Amino acid sequence: MLQSKLHPVDETGAVQINGAFYSCLVHCMMPILADVMTNQFGNYLCQKIIEAADPEILQAVVAQILPRLVDVSLNIHGTRAVQTLIDKVAANVLCGGGMLAHNTLVQVIAALNREVVELTMDMHGNHVIQAFLMIFRASHHPADQDLAGSEMTSQYTQFIFDACMQNCVEIGMHKHGCCVMQRCLEKGTQSQKLQLANFIIEHMKYLIEDPYGNYLVQNVLKLEDEERNESIFKEIAKDFIRLSQLKFSSNVIEKCLDSKLNKSI
Repeated sequence: MLQSKLHPVDETGAVQINGAFYSCLVHCMMPILADVMTNQFGNYLCQKIIEAADPEILQAVVAQILPRLVDVSLNIHGTRAVQTLIDKVAANVLCGGGMLAHNTLVQVIAALNREVVELTMDMHGNHVIQAFLMIFRASHHPADQDLAGSEMTSQYTQFIFDACMQNCVEIGMHKHGCCVMQRCLEKGTQSQKLQLANFIIEHMKYLIEDPYGNYLVQNVLKLEDEERNESIFKEIAKDFIRLSQLKFSSNVIEKCLDSKLNKSI
């Protein structure tokens, strides 16, 4: 009902923003925004409010929910509203929204960064973290070169890479954390990806035999960086027979062999 009043349809069928109703709704919603974001139905209204917000209202929304941003992100319904918020604020940054858009996004990142490890490994929170990697992606695949402008936007994803490097084993051996790290190896800048790869290789003895961690080693191979690949080959060679007989590490060895064969063709 409220959503239909927010976006009424005129006689031509076009959707219009009801400015007066929107302003009144935002004013009434602000004190309860975080609670409504986590509601099964209310989160959709919050998404509509965020989608229609100008930079000033977005800043006010962020300021209002900032103390509870992590809790909302960890919620099954709240995560969707937070992802919409990140999409909107990020779009303003990418469209040249100036210091207001930048500062609003920095506030969001600072709040999330306080519990970034928990968010990364949470079944709902990890999607909030991945939203940054998707919006500010520097590449589409591990071996790709950086997209134009990514050296500027990588500042908004660096907090994720820092967390993954500092907590490489804990995050890498977790079901959802592993997915975030794989996304890092796909969407980061070359510099970010190679730095993360160094930590994965450093902790390879733990990751290669893990049901989730082994995928990270495989994704480092997909970077097609000769120096990193050689480091992986040398580590495997130290314990080749045993590793080749284990379920998860043998998958990595197969990828190594494929990598060698493809290079020789």
